[in-house]
Amino acid sequence: EVAVRMAHQHSVPAVTMVGGSDVLVLGRSGPRRQAILNVLHHADGIITVSDHIAATMAMDGIDRTKVHVIRRGVDRSRFSPGDRLTARRNLGLPEDDKIIIAVGRLVPVKGFKHLIDACAQLKERGRPARCYILGDGELRDELQSQINRLGLQDLVQLRGGIPQSE
Repeated sequence: EVAVRMAHQHSVPAVTMVGGSDVLVLGRSGPRRQAILNVLHHADGIITVSDHIAATMAMDGIDRTKVHVIRRGVDRSRFSPGDRLTARRNLGLPEDDKIIIAVGRLVPVKGFKHLIDACAQLKERGRPARCYILGDGELRDELQSQINRLGLQDLVQLRGGIPQSE
């Protein structure tokens, strides 16, 4: 809110970026919702990463004409489909197991605790999958405790942050 106000005081357009959780999760209720909506209403432009987020903001009364969807790209020279078996061998991963990979900051809004619970349910149903969670954050110890408590050490691994070059 302060940045938008300051920009307007200095006759500078105020543009804000919405990545998802700020509108889809954090902005759904309570005092934070009103603060987020105030910023969005007063911003001169809004950049978001998906049509779904843009539509959610429109349902919240944000002027759709100032919302611009710019999707995050992928560097195809670095990330491209390849042979699954070769990739698994190069990474030392089991060749035949089901594998789930999740990437993101280990923070509550990302929902990794739900992913770990889902892995426990898959194991209980006799359909286990290996899960590799890539990223660091404030929940690392809590998530590791959850993995240990559910007896998933053999299936779910917190791998930490991995540079894109790897």
